[in-house]
Amino acid sequence: MASELVRALWVLKPRFVTHIDEDAIEAIRNFYDVQFAQAPQGEYSVLDICSSWISHYPEKLKAKRVAITGMVEQELAANKQATEFAVADLNKMPKLPYGDSEFDFVTNVVSVDYLIKPRDVFAEMHRVLKPGGVAIMSFSNRCFFTKAINMWVQNMSRSPADEGVGGA
Repeated sequence: MASELVRALWVLKPRFVTHIDEDAIEAIRNFYDVQFAQAPQGEYSVLDICSSWISHYPEKLKAKRVAITGMVEQELAANKQATEFAVADLNKMPKLPYGDSEFDFVTNVVSVDYLIKPRDVFAEMHRVLKPGGVAIMSFSNRCFFTKAINMWVQNMSRSPADEGVGGA
């Protein structure tokens, strides 16, 4: 119980930091730019889940709607690209606060490792995506170890070679 309280207090504290380096941010922005360019400019809608004060979208984003969800209201309110935000703890309630088929794109930058029920959240992403919509997940080897779920933290300390996977 005490550890849950400590985690809850830690999670809700605003942190205006980037979780990946500038090269990774630029690579993600460039990838988004290519993906978003396939949609009618000024007509598409984007949802960024597990969001914060920055979504890593291209600076000249041409979406008509940029919705973001995350756990810390102060961080969400500081996101200059968002047209709307909703505070949501997807670990307590893995349901997105949007209707069916509302978004052309759903993104998540380096936050899947914090989701307790990622399959439920992915099902929700599918629900809110329009037919033919695209979900884009990015991953990193960095995380807040006190915030990430055990499956990710335990596996991050091992190399793929330890598991008999990959390698030359």
